[in-house]
Amino acid sequence: MNISNFFNKIEKMIIKIAVNFCFILLLTMIIINTVGVFYRYVLNSTLTWVPEMSRYFLVWLTLLGSVVALGKEEHVSVTFFYKKLPNKIKIIFDIIKYLLVGYFSYVLLTAGMKFADTTYVGTFTKIPGRITRSILPISGGLMLIISFHKLLKIIKNKN
Repeated sequence: MNISNFFNKIEKMIIKIAVNFCFILLLTMIIINTVGVFYRYVLNSTLTWVPEMSRYFLVWLTLLGSVVALGKEEHVSVTFFYKKLPNKIKIIFDIIKYLLVGYFSYVLLTAGMKFADTTYVGTFTKIPGRITRSILPISGGLMLIISFHKLLKIIKNKN
């Protein structure tokens, strides 16, 4: 097995796991918010942990969604001018793009590890900050792997 096939399998596995986890997060968000609304407007009682959990899930969903978008190349982009460029210039822009994404991912990984190493505890949920903030280095590491793979594919296809 060559390195390209290895990274193809790793990237597919990362995306599959991230998509499934995003589905679970979104479904859970819908359920807990529905329960929260029911308690507030029907039972006239407030579940204090619902907004906090929703925020945690939203952050996790956003960062894992960015991993999926990067892997499937479905992130927001303006392609009007890009499509008009010659292929050699497109390759240069693609290399720069994935180098920048890789750098951002590295920063997210390293700074996220420092940020996740905290004594913070959720106000209402009492969930340790290490758990809730761990998505920062996780998503950074996953995006770094995908960026490296995308660069590898560009270089391989160029030769």
